[in-house]
Amino acid sequence: MSDSARTPKIIFENEEIIAVDKPIEWSSAPLASGGQDQNIVQWLSDLRPELPRPLGFERERGLMHRLDRDTSGLLIFARDELVFFKLKTAWKTPEVRKYYQAVTPLAWPNRKLPVFLEEPIGASPKSAKKMQIVRTALDYRLTKPQPAITEIQTQQTISLPGIPTATELSIHIYTGVRHQIRCHLSDFGFPILGDTIYKGAPFSRLCLHSSKWSWKPAGKPLLEIECPILDWNP
Repeated sequence: MSDSARTPKIIFENEEIIAVDKPIEWSSAPLASGGQDQNIVQWLSDLRPELPRPLGFERERGLMHRLDRDTSGLLIFARDELVFFKLKTAWKTPEVRKYYQAVTPLAWPNRKLPVFLEEPIGASPKSAKKMQIVRTALDYRLTKPQPAITEIQTQQTISLPGIPTATELSIHIYTGVRHQIRCHLSDFGFPILGDTIYKGAPFSRLCLHSSKWSWKPAGKPLLEIECPILDWNP
């Protein structure tokens, strides 16, 4: 991967938000432990020192959500405290929509789309690094399940090194549970390429990318930001 592909970029900003294209191998925010790690919050704070410190979320500097370290794509920041709390209220409503691209090494079956995956997800009692689908009464006792809705909207066959018939999926998530897409796709039988934690085949990167985000506040025009990934090759 080129050096430029590993560098964050501001791809949109207005008076309310800033959108950043996050590369893989960058954390979204500083580590809770206080350890050193390159992260987007610090990177953007250096460029935009006026970023807010909302009450209760001071360290996040207006960051509205997180991506896993090895997931690339859109991160959204609020430019002031008022916008931060307005967006936080809207984040899990239809006002805000979040879209992803993912690749599975498996061929897609002859199955009609869209497909909705709606199993609740909770933390794995066996590993702090994993989440799990929650189905049984025992699962409910061992973890704290959260509602999760993942919509697979479209699919297309693509070719990657050593994988001539991989499938790229376009995905819309209605919720934002940790590892939601990774967990749902693995349980569905189509783990993400490069996601060895969730039974995915090894690859040079985790093939998951935050590709589009939109916000439609009441009485205001739709704001839509796109950041598609065009090449999964390293």
